[in-house]
Amino acid sequence: MPFRVGSRTAQAYAALGERLLEILRSGAHADTLRQELGDPGARVELGLARPAGYSVLYPLRIELRDIRATLDAFVKVRREARNGPFLPEDASSRAAQLAAGEYEALLRAHRYFSATRGGLGVVRPLLHLPEFHAIVVTRAKGDPLDQICYGGGRHGASAAAASGAWLRHYHRGVHAAHRLLWDSQRFLEGIDVRMERLLQRGVPRTRLEALRESIGDAARAVGPAEIHRSLLHGDYKLRHIYTYEGGIEVLDFGNSLEGDCSLDIAAFVVEVEVFALSNPRVNHERLQMLTEAFLEGYFEGMPVPPTTCLYVVDALLKKWERRIIRWSPARAALAIQGLLHATRIGPILERAYLDPWFRARIRHWLAAARRGMPA
Repeated sequence: MPFRVGSRTAQAYAALGERLLEILRSGAHADTLRQELGDPGARVELGLARPAGYSVLYPLRIELRDIRATLDAFVKVRREARNGPFLPEDASSRAAQLAAGEYEALLRAHRYFSATRGGLGVVRPLLHLPEFHAIVVTRAKGDPLDQICYGGGRHGASAAAASGAWLRHYHRGVHAAHRLLWDSQRFLEGIDVRMERLLQRGVPRTRLEALRESIGDAARAVGPAEIHRSLLHGDYKLRHIYTYEGGIEVLDFGNSLEGDCSLDIAAFVVEVEVFALSNPRVNHERLQMLTEAFLEGYFEGMPVPPTTCLYVVDALLKKWERRIIRWSPARAALAIQGLLHATRIGPILERAYLDPWFRARIRHWLAAARRGMPA
């Protein structure tokens, strides 16, 4: 996001950058960083700030003099809310808690994956700066996984399978998953909330009622089943998974929370699904291949449980509402959407394109849930 030269925001970013650079070059934090790097002569340079929703990112270049190499990293300053205060004197204690929680989650994951290896990893945590509600982490290797969905990556199915395996390790290795019985009533209560929100966004009641009946039948037909709960990544998106020739690295643990493991699984699947919505020319077979490889990696080749398919349905309903609110994060799309809504054409297009697409994908996953149920 560009800023006007001399604007207050730009000046505040620059001033905070100077403060961060000072403590990274001298004092206790600098000593801790050099000790973590194993290089007492390491020197750092800080780049210009880049706002990123709930964070502000400062690129950090570290010169490792002992081995004559450089290491790219980031200082991630946490906000308590999207585009909220970022200066230490303005932010509440919540921002500091978020930074501390993310650092601990990342540190625990890094210790686990460093021991197990196998091409699965996370960005390396280097330093926690509590007084700035910030953390320092290495830059991820390779390219974000979403480039594969656009057809620009080379690793394809193997990267998707590794992403599934990584998530399984995170749920059941980094953290201890525990089992609960499937509760169709609890699930359907959440579905009703989603349906009500879509109704408020203008989706016709008759279409939603037909979907709700199908979802209800599928949820109740599951019968006695177990689901797993664990600490979730909470934001397992394609852009938070980087792939390179030797494996993958995952980043951004700022939304970790306990929940049903299928929530993370469904979030990934729906991220792949919506590429077809935003990019009509995308290779649908390629996207299907990525989804199947991811699920095979997570479930180790075993059939996908019907409950997981139902969580994908829930995630599609959530994404449906968000796409009505905002077709795309691109500024051009937002401007077009605003113009068409002002002329009352926008809702007509949403009913003609968005609604049928989401209904079709929901019915696809309901059919997948039914196929996985005992006869």
